[in-house]
Amino acid sequence: FILSFVFASFGMVMTSVAKNYDSFIFSTSGIIVPMSLLSETYFPLEQLPGGLQYVAYLFPLTHGMATVRSILSGNWELIQLVHVLFLILVGILLTRISIRRIRSKILR
Repeated sequence: FILSFVFASFGMVMTSVAKNYDSFIFSTSGIIVPMSLLSETYFPLEQLPGGLQYVAYLFPLTHGMATVRSILSGNWELIQLVHVLFLILVGILLTRISIRRIRSKILR
């Protein structure tokens, strides 16, 4: 649920930034695809080179995947709370950004 909130907020930010349909291609090819490749969706994070492991933790999908895997495997640890808090904070931040941008466009 929280990860859906984050990506819905991201979609609203991209909607507020996009000038036309073609500008959505950047969000798909420039952000979503690299995020899915680096976020433990297809292979373990430990197989990435050292620097990319740190970059992967900037993506919300990495935190969502870590939380889901721990829940499904039954290995709940305190670090999962950090992942959940990160997702909540990113969701709130993206929501605030999208509200400001959309409000400024409407009031023009």
